[in-house]
Amino acid sequence: AETAAAEAAAAGAAAKSQLADNIIKSDLRAKEDSAKLAAALSQNATVQAELRNAQRILAQQAESAAAAEAARAKSQEQLVRKLQEEASARLRQAEASTGARVEEEVTVRVRAREVQFVERQQQVSSALSELASSEEAMEAGLTCLKCMGLLRQPVLLVPC
Repeated sequence: AETAAAEAAAAGAAAKSQLADNIIKSDLRAKEDSAKLAAALSQNATVQAELRNAQRILAQQAESAAAAEAARAKSQEQLVRKLQEEASARLRQAEASTGARVEEEVTVRVRAREVQFVERQQQVSSALSELASSEEAMEAGLTCLKCMGLLRQPVLLVPC
């Protein structure tokens, strides 16, 4: 009976020891999980900050592109006015010296320059719209579809 009691006590002590080991292992796993969670939260905050920075940079680039477009348009308008003034002056000279034939030639030149100006405006508008669409496309390409975070080192894979 004493042997059975001693064995039961030993089994109980072993079970307590096993339970204590399991509790310690569970605490260690919980601490590891907490550390991983903290690291993931920190990484998420970093990625969000990088995303905000990238969005700020894109907004600045869009603003500078718009400012550059406005400056180009203003410059082109001034050029058109100058060309029109020059054309008008030449026209007056042509009327005074050679008559209707010179007037027609100057008018054709002015119209050609106006056509060139319109074409340039269309090219600039087209380039800006392409820039905006490529900016939007690039934004999607720099975002991880799994975690919606900003990619850190994106790589472009080109098929054969």
